[in-house]
Amino acid sequence: MHSYVSLLRGINVGNKIVDMPGLRRIFSSLGAEEVETYLRSGNVIFDIEEGDRTRLKGAIEDALLESLGYGVKVFIRSATDLRRLVDGMPFTGIDDGKMHVTFLSATPALFPADEVDEVRSEGEDYRFSGHEIYLYCPGGYGRTRLSNNFFEKKLKVDATTRNWRSVCWLRSLAEKRAQQV
Repeated sequence: MHSYVSLLRGINVGNKIVDMPGLRRIFSSLGAEEVETYLRSGNVIFDIEEGDRTRLKGAIEDALLESLGYGVKVFIRSATDLRRLVDGMPFTGIDDGKMHVTFLSATPALFPADEVDEVRSEGEDYRFSGHEIYLYCPGGYGRTRLSNNFFEKKLKVDATTRNWRSVCWLRSLAEKRAQQV
């Protein structure tokens, strides 16, 4: 049995409303057990026999498309992935309420740091770490130009972002789950 956190991009914004009991049922229909949701922004913690993340991601995306009638991008991380991410936090002495992580669907072929530097606002900072980008946005994530859409265009991979407190909470939930499995 494997414990995972699944991050769904773009649900419960605009007209893409998904109720959490329905989302849990979709995951359960795929054989997931102990399915929990965290907040209404598409964070799902679950246990499943499937160990191949690529196949699992595809199965979840197919089930969401069939159930919801529209596509949803899915990002899957393990407790180990989230522990590495939180432990690797490159910024110190900052307001973690202004900290975010952009999760990438794959490691991009290249990271155009000069293009990112051109659009970031004064005080903003970032660190690229392969499958994620740590973002410090003192003006708030809603105001930054370093959005999911920006990174998707520049990096040619899918992206979804979570605030730092959510990332830390998901790590905690995933680690507790992994210890029980």
